[in-house]
Amino acid sequence: MPEAAAGGAPPPPLPPAAAGTGTGTGASVLVLGGGPAGATAALQLARLGHRVQLVERDDGPAAGAGAGHLAESLPASLGPLFARLGVLAAVDHAGFLRPARAQVDWPGLPPDSAAPTAMGQDEGRGWLVDRWQFAALLRAAAWRAGVHAVAGHAGPPERLGGGWQVTLRPAGGGGARRLSADLVVDARGRRAWPATGPATVTLLALWAPGPAAHDADPRMRIQAGRSAWYWYAPLPGGAVNVGVFVDARRVAGLGQNAQSALYHALLRDAPLLAPLLAGRHATAVRTCDATPRG
Repeated sequence: MPEAAAGGAPPPPLPPAAAGTGTGTGASVLVLGGGPAGATAALQLARLGHRVQLVERDDGPAAGAGAGHLAESLPASLGPLFARLGVLAAVDHAGFLRPARAQVDWPGLPPDSAAPTAMGQDEGRGWLVDRWQFAALLRAAAWRAGVHAVAGHAGPPERLGGGWQVTLRPAGGGGARRLSADLVVDARGRRAWPATGPATVTLLALWAPGPAAHDADPRMRIQAGRSAWYWYAPLPGGAVNVGVFVDARRVAGLGQNAQSALYHALLRDAPLLAPLLAGRHATAVRTCDATPRG
């Protein structure tokens, strides 16, 4: 579970499993994926009167070290959407950081650039969220709107007469079952899209809170290195995500220890981040696909 944010504990996720097809009178809809995109789609569809089931993996945020604490920047322009969904107050009270700009060290830019980012639009400050906590907030709103949760691993959608079906398998084993609906929304992530750039991997770790002086400036930091680029994103409570983006070929075939050694060696080539990481300790390093897709 994510740590409690300032102002209270994070909202609960949907119950682990619930039978039924939602409480609306419109079309039946299966939404695959319980992340922010899936939870938002399920919530909006339920508010429009449809009968919605939200299918999410039941292995939770502990699927990888630090996987429950992944920072993500959201632009201020999402505020009206949050208001329409009825979650703006919850987002504002969740304790997410709201820095105005990111500090960027990149070839061709002046030193210590303070470039506008998704969090520094003219219309106001956006949010730097803990992705899992943010998704849990949206799922809780979907639950209140009548969405039903189904836990398990869903296969690809298949045509069934005038509708659709998916095969659902519990993560812990056991018999598969089929779910059917008029419509399916597949919101399980960007990997379904074709690559538009070179294969790229992020070596990622969560760093524990450090000395208070390091936590006084909540800006995101981005730096280019000789053979990688770096991303530093603070989270509520003082922890930070630090990602190192590299050519996927550099990581291919490496075991956990070798990945960790490469991660920490590359960080020594990031002088912008070194003083911010002094006194902190990192979780185990994991890899994430960061290939450009679209």
